[in-house]
Amino acid sequence: MQKKEQSKLDPALRLAPQTSESRREEMNKLKDSDRTELQKAMEHNNRLDKEILALRSRVRSLDSERKVFLELVEKLKEEICEYQKNEKPGLALPGMDETEENACCTLQLQDEKGPARFEEEC
Repeated sequence: MQKKEQSKLDPALRLAPQTSESRREEMNKLKDSDRTELQKAMEHNNRLDKEILALRSRVRSLDSERKVFLELVEKLKEEICEYQKNEKPGLALPGMDETEENACCTLQLQDEKGPARFEEEC
């Protein structure tokens, strides 16, 4: 009876190392595959990080330009207002007819950060 049981177990025991080895190989393949995927994900993440840094830099640059332009607009508005205050009454600007002269506006800001608006003084 032992021989029958042993003969049944013999093929299973012989296949066990092969099965174990094939499972190890499969595990190694999966590990390699996971490493490759992880490496690709890390590279993609690095590219995105660089892109984010470049975009942040661009935003800072545009904000700086915007600030310079807003300061220039404010300065020009002040110059226009000063010019209009110093302008002699009845003296038309070159190339401006009476209607256009009457339509001249004084520029004012709604608030420091708000957009510029024009208020007519007609």
